[in-house]
Amino acid sequence: MSRKILFRQFLSNQTGGVIIFAVFGSLVIMTAIAAAVDYSQMVATKIKLQTFSDSAALSATKSASNYMFSHMGDSNAQATAQQIAETTAMQSVIQNAQIAGISPVPSITVQYNPTSSVSGAVSVSLSYASDMFISNFLNYSGNPITVQSTAAMDEGEAYFQIIFIVDISNSMAIGGDPTAISTLEDGSSQCVFACHDPNGYGISTEACYTSSTRQSSSRRWPCDMRAYAKQQGINLKIDYVNQAIEEFMESLSQYSAKYPDKITVSIDTIGTNFNQILSPTSDMTAAINTASSIDVENATQWSNAKNSGSAPYDFKDYNYGYTNTSEYLNKALSLIQDVGDGTSATTKKTYVIFLSDGAQDVWDGYTNVYDDPNSRYRVVNVDYTAACQNIKQSGIKLFSVWATYYSINDYMINPLLGTGSGSMQGAMQACASDTVDFFEADDGPAIQSAITSIFSSIMSDVSLRLIGNNQN
Repeated sequence: MSRKILFRQFLSNQTGGVIIFAVFGSLVIMTAIAAAVDYSQMVATKIKLQTFSDSAALSATKSASNYMFSHMGDSNAQATAQQIAETTAMQSVIQNAQIAGISPVPSITVQYNPTSSVSGAVSVSLSYASDMFISNFLNYSGNPITVQSTAAMDEGEAYFQIIFIVDISNSMAIGGDPTAISTLEDGSSQCVFACHDPNGYGISTEACYTSSTRQSSSRRWPCDMRAYAKQQGINLKIDYVNQAIEEFMESLSQYSAKYPDKITVSIDTIGTNFNQILSPTSDMTAAINTASSIDVENATQWSNAKNSGSAPYDFKDYNYGYTNTSEYLNKALSLIQDVGDGTSATTKKTYVIFLSDGAQDVWDGYTNVYDDPNSRYRVVNVDYTAACQNIKQSGIKLFSVWATYYSINDYMINPLLGTGSGSMQGAMQACASDTVDFFEADDGPAIQSAITSIFSSIMSDVSLRLIGNNQN
């Protein structure tokens, strides 16, 4: 009996130990599970934070650099770029955190470091104290999760080429800013500009003739109204065009200085004739000089060499000039080589900047006024979008700048005014690779602004990259 009693007592005494062991074992298992869950959550959160940081750094660098591009020479530009970088990065992180359901928003530090007068790098650091099972259970606050990303503009990353196709027809010889427009529209003898006649062939142009020699039967051509505009300090659209392209080349030269073999530029002009006034080159000095020389073409007078007012007329040769847009867009495309992804000199990222008033003006084939007395011997239309499509289908990014055509109450132009299909605005918009690649420029300053924006877009496309991140 005593042995049985002792054995039962032994068993009863072990019950508490088993319970304690079971509880302790369960605690270990639960802790291990919690740790695994915490680790998994930490890794997932860190991956998300790194994505947030990368995105914020890229967007902040782009915004800050765009500001620097458009404020060259501004002594306060870098300080403003820092503010822009901070604001842009914060907005990016907040938006991504809300989408991912992370709360509170991670702490963020942003630093903009200029690398040149027009660009820089942005470093973004994020810190986030994640809510963990173990830290709550043990009343312990562990180290926060931290990530860092740096994005920069680096001109050495890609091979690329930029081709300007510039309309230099006589519609570009009109007032380029509100003051010039008012001066030319209000002047009694200034219709030359509003009438797209820089050589002064029109009857209403009298500014550089004396009254005794300005009779229609005794004109002396050409009357150089282009020179007259310069003498009078009247800024025409073409003046803003060449200034804008010259500034573009000057900005680009800062990028090409370190890597001259990776950037080439060329300039084609279109109107009555096609001219490649700058062949593809990496010489930015030549590009700047050529850009500054862009000017309207020399037009012929209306009718014949003597413009006597009597037949025969030869409007094929004497017509104030044409704008053979479709033909010359295709010709410009035929001269472009080595289009690609930017990884080599034979596979360059390629950008075309097409600047035009939006009207295609071509000879309609008639030369004899007696055959068709109602004909003006020219057709004005917007049938050049197919040529733009050819450029885009060749793997080229096409920017379109519409230097708005001013209405002169002309029956050929009026049907092309307005918006949408069949209009000059609609055609120029359709030419662009994307809606953000189309710019409507109502005057000279707007042309300059458009060209500056295009420069920023191109440099962001070829140069913006992540240069490193640090996952702590």
